[in-house]
Amino acid sequence: ITACDIAAFGLKDYQQAQVLKRMVMDLHFPVELMFGETIRDNDGLAMSSRNKYLSDIERKAGLSLSRSLEWARQQALDGQTNSGALINGIREMISEEDKTEIQYVQILNPDTMDPLEFVGEHARILLAVFVGKTRLIDNISVGSGIEQKPIHIYRV
Repeated sequence: ITACDIAAFGLKDYQQAQVLKRMVMDLHFPVELMFGETIRDNDGLAMSSRNKYLSDIERKAGLSLSRSLEWARQQALDGQTNSGALINGIREMISEEDKTEIQYVQILNPDTMDPLEFVGEHARILLAVFVGKTRLIDNISVGSGIEQKPIHIYRV
């Protein structure tokens, strides 16, 4: 009955954020979208209601997600632009944990969601990993031109 003026979402589920942006643009909804960067617990794990399903051992294994993403960000800043090398490094770090099963690791253009062979100024690494029986997702911006902002505002 009443339309909202502003809608705020987190970027932990980056794919969902892209679908919402596209829907607002395509359907000409008069709403301002605000996306906040992923909020993390003190240990680095992306905050999620799913975290409550993790045992202490699984939570420790789950830290490999954020650790591997930060590693990849630093590698990209240090000049590693080959997506395959970054993905392999992420997979290796996560696979070292007994309780993890990787569903996917991708490096994509953050606007088009097309896979990237090389990281340029802007890219997004997305991953989904089962830790025990719990599916966790996470993502991070990488590239030479990234600038971390707490909130991205998209006006439509």
